[in-house]
Amino acid sequence: MSVLNLGLQSVGLARNAVDDKDIEDAVMKCKSISDVQKLAEVNPAVRPACLDAVEPIKVLLNRITARLQLKEKKFTLGTPAASDELDDLWKCLSFIDSEFTLQHGDKVSDKQLTPLIKEFMAHCCRQRHYFFEVKKCGDSSCTICFPLQLPEEQFAKLNDFPDPVMKDDRHYKPFAESLGSDTSEEHRPSVQKKAQMDKTLPFYPSVQHVKNCGLMLV
Repeated sequence: MSVLNLGLQSVGLARNAVDDKDIEDAVMKCKSISDVQKLAEVNPAVRPACLDAVEPIKVLLNRITARLQLKEKKFTLGTPAASDELDDLWKCLSFIDSEFTLQHGDKVSDKQLTPLIKEFMAHCCRQRHYFFEVKKCGDSSCTICFPLQLPEEQFAKLNDFPDPVMKDDRHYKPFAESLGSDTSEEHRPSVQKKAQMDKTLPFYPSVQHVKNCGLMLV
């Protein structure tokens, strides 16, 4: 993350003005991205206009990021999924349960998941802090996931996505070394940080200040 911070030191996020003055005036009144999204729901022309307005800064950020290196390896840039592609992904859930519908912008809680979706997630999905994995069990007689489309010998070679695994020298193993092994989240950086904090005495300046004031008053 520090490499990214260095690369973006001289960059200020901005956008071009929208060509349509009415849309520009409406967007200027928005105080957050959520407000812009709500505006786009009312006026479909807002979304493409805003995307065109931020395109120059996206090109600039891509050029800067493409020049950054970490351990002599250049950063790899990817193209985000389009809205239509995300909608197609969510439509796949209808094959599991036709009564469950979801758009990519919707927020769904566990209470809104249907029993069939919950059963599928418990059987075929693995959720971690850094990734979400969906993989069939491979059993041709399974009533939860569909039969395999890959040949069985190829499916057998598919390994579960590994969690970060730390070596004895306190560096993380390369992905290729962790792939194929049984891993857990015990080496996740945030878990490691919490474990370290649990071993030390917590110190919060504001709490200490209140405590000292209490002692003085008593």
